[in-house]
Amino acid sequence: MDYQRTFDAVCAHLTRVGQRYELKKQPRLGSAALARAEEGMGFALPAPLRELYSSYANGFLFRWSESKDDGPFTMLAFPSIAALKKLHREWPEGWPQDADYAFEFTDDPALARRTAARMKLWLPVLSEGNGDSICIDLAVASRPTVFNQHDWFDGGSGANGHVMGETWDAFFEAWSRVCFQFPRTLWWPDALAAGAGVDWSGPQFAARYRF
Repeated sequence: MDYQRTFDAVCAHLTRVGQRYELKKQPRLGSAALARAEEGMGFALPAPLRELYSSYANGFLFRWSESKDDGPFTMLAFPSIAALKKLHREWPEGWPQDADYAFEFTDDPALARRTAARMKLWLPVLSEGNGDSICIDLAVASRPTVFNQHDWFDGGSGANGHVMGETWDAFFEAWSRVCFQFPRTLWWPDALAAGAGVDWSGPQFAARYRF
């Protein structure tokens, strides 16, 4: 994925509609630094993340917002490799780790136990302010992007990990086409499509910032 081309397209669209933005990038990582980081994490990063860190930036902040309080906005803070290592080291968090935990508050405790086992192989990439996160599922060959609802085990079916994109590239490119807007309600489940994916054409994303 060409991250520079992606951000050039987003920034060009924001300029066309008269929206100011801010993009701050950290210097990209050299191959040796990236290799050391992967060694410390104990696995090779998915190829799209390796490309991002080595060809674009070692973390970045991209943000814009309309002047009205309830208008669309984004504050996309992509972690540095050091911050990603910390996210991985602390994962999973916020839900019971006891192998004998009964998940009694879910509709299907057996499903919840399978979910918990799968989640141990997720890599959290982007953290939401409410504790939710956007992750990459390292157990699946295509490395799909999945949504982690932080309170998935406190009620509900016992499932978690709605697929937001079959690959990180597919998710990130689709998100860029709405200028990386957050959902209008600030809660990703309101924007998730039935079955899989995100309803990028739906009411959660302002049409003005879609291209």
